[in-house]
Amino acid sequence: MLFSFFVFNLKIFVLSHIFPLSFFFPSSFVFSCPLCCLSCFRVTSLPGVEEITQLITLDISHTKVDTESIRSLSNHPNLRYLSLAHTDNIMGDQALAYLKCLKLKEIKLPNRHRTTDVGILHLAEIPLSTLDLTNYINVGNTGMAGVGKIHTLKVLLLGNTKVTDEGVNALKDLNHLEILYLDRTKITNQCAPVFKSFPKLLELSLASTMISSTFLTSGHLNSCTQLERLNLSRTRIDDRGLVCLRLRLLSLLNLDGTRVRPTAVSELTGCPHLQRVTLNNLVTVSANDEDAAAGSDEEQNPQQDV
Repeated sequence: MLFSFFVFNLKIFVLSHIFPLSFFFPSSFVFSCPLCCLSCFRVTSLPGVEEITQLITLDISHTKVDTESIRSLSNHPNLRYLSLAHTDNIMGDQALAYLKCLKLKEIKLPNRHRTTDVGILHLAEIPLSTLDLTNYINVGNTGMAGVGKIHTLKVLLLGNTKVTDEGVNALKDLNHLEILYLDRTKITNQCAPVFKSFPKLLELSLASTMISSTFLTSGHLNSCTQLERLNLSRTRIDDRGLVCLRLRLLSLLNLDGTRVRPTAVSELTGCPHLQRVTLNNLVTVSANDEDAAAGSDEEQNPQQDV
């Protein structure tokens, strides 16, 4: 009787960092446990989990669960948050195929070396609000064709993926994005026009990309009128581009490793709420270098705003 009372009123079930045991979700467990954490528990499968119909959050990160075990989640009615992080026995592409009909809001993906564009395409119909693909080096433009259909996305992290201008352009319908990271990708000035599609953007990272001042002089980024935090570090931005910023709500600006002069910050009259600007390790360029850079920029100049 005591156990039955405990199970029927359970709200959180946590088994983490426990030595190896076999595990089975008892039938009496199925009614009212919205959160289950098995992180670091050496479970290898998930027998009975499909019967926990009220389960909302499931964390099986750092476990030995395999790909076929994920099939048991394929028709789960209420699962919204799922973590498969650091699960080396799960083949990401196949696992995502099993999960493509769920109504997840957030998923932490399995092994980044076993998750490719093929798997990411299966996310297209899942109403995610957050997707972190940082360091998923086998994800690129093909995968963005699927990501671009997740119109519910608010947070999208693409740092150190194979995404280029083509992939970013595929995101043009993600009008609800609030946070977008494109650092360490191969994007250039050519993708500047797509930023007109992100009116709700609050935070943007373009660090360590191939953009230059032409990206800013095009004026497209100024369409992100809600932008508060902008990272342009380690890009070819110089004074010419910097003074073109017209972002009234911008409060934080990272210019580390760029070509701007410290004195240029005082000319940022289009950013009246700017509170902090970082200017570490600035690159000093000669007048000849600046002229050469300007000429190079013109070759990949995006269409100007009219």
